[in-house]
Amino acid sequence: MKRIFHLVGFGRNFGDMAIQLSMMDMLQKKSKEALQFIPIDLKTNTPIDRDLVEYINEVGDMLLVGGGGMIMKGDGFDTLSGWQFNISLEDLKLLQVPLVIYGIGYNDFQLEELSSRVNSHLMATLWKSSLFSVRDEGTRQQLLKRGLDIRDVIPDPAMFCPSHPVTLPNITQDSFCIGLNLAGDRLDQRFPPMGDYFAVIEKLCSSLSVFSRSKSDVRLFYIPHIDIYDHKLWKVVKSRFDGRCQSIADIFPNMFPESLARVPMLAGIYQRMDIVVGMRGHSNIIPFGQGTPVVGFGSHDKNKFFAQQAGTKVVGNDCDGLLECLSEELDCVKRAVNVDTLDDLWIKIDRFNEKVISLLENRDAT
Repeated sequence: MKRIFHLVGFGRNFGDMAIQLSMMDMLQKKSKEALQFIPIDLKTNTPIDRDLVEYINEVGDMLLVGGGGMIMKGDGFDTLSGWQFNISLEDLKLLQVPLVIYGIGYNDFQLEELSSRVNSHLMATLWKSSLFSVRDEGTRQQLLKRGLDIRDVIPDPAMFCPSHPVTLPNITQDSFCIGLNLAGDRLDQRFPPMGDYFAVIEKLCSSLSVFSRSKSDVRLFYIPHIDIYDHKLWKVVKSRFDGRCQSIADIFPNMFPESLARVPMLAGIYQRMDIVVGMRGHSNIIPFGQGTPVVGFGSHDKNKFFAQQAGTKVVGNDCDGLLECLSEELDCVKRAVNVDTLDDLWIKIDRFNEKVISLLENRDAT
């Protein structure tokens, strides 16, 4: 058995959980031996200190960092590194097991400038790592501007998370299902300048209402990823959208609080949609991986980076062009292109997974 210490965002966000489940699933399928994943939750303010490094060196076979949008300031706290790999340079040097940085992404709003501390720590991490990959070309270009030349660009692993079929109530073969995800945290950054989301949601629901008139039996499903935050925006959507709309949290209350075991259900819900409009990064990534057309929404650059990678569309908070984007993504020719793109992205992540497993296997020979 191989023991992998895994630093990623555990236990709060369905997107982070989809990353975990996908990575465990893909790597185990590649490995000839059983893999044990020991979680290190980056959502706490506890660093990887000297004692933990020594323990990882003693019993571990690898430190796996990522995936997800880890290149950002600590989520409500400061870190020793200035980004979400919370380890000092001194303790990083003491690590003896292979270090793998797996598909991480640039996650600050409006491409905020990284501090010199972050740059130096990222550079040290690059030199220390056996493998280092980012999740999109946009992230690679941002790091390249700062002197870090990352060769491996792979898709976010949540794109390939396992799915489980779900049955939605009162849906027929003729129903047209629109999935909608909005993010209710960091409102001042998602809805600048003052976090006033009412006007934005008003425009969004107006556009979706116009689009719905071109379809029969339209159903809108609100799909929260962190219900304690996203629910507040659902209440506004429900009051504005002039059609049939339901929240997944009301249909499947046992899915919340979010848990790793429920990720396949989330993927199954996205698979059942005819199209998705998503604000959170993984509300773009997961449905695309399930073969569902998606249009990114909002001001965050990570959605633009994903759209460039996947060949999808993204619109800003002003909703300009949303109707045209929805129609274009539903075109049968465009959907065939999406299938080819997904196949190409799978090849990239599959090859990287082979490198990760090779590192584990080669430890037996040293």
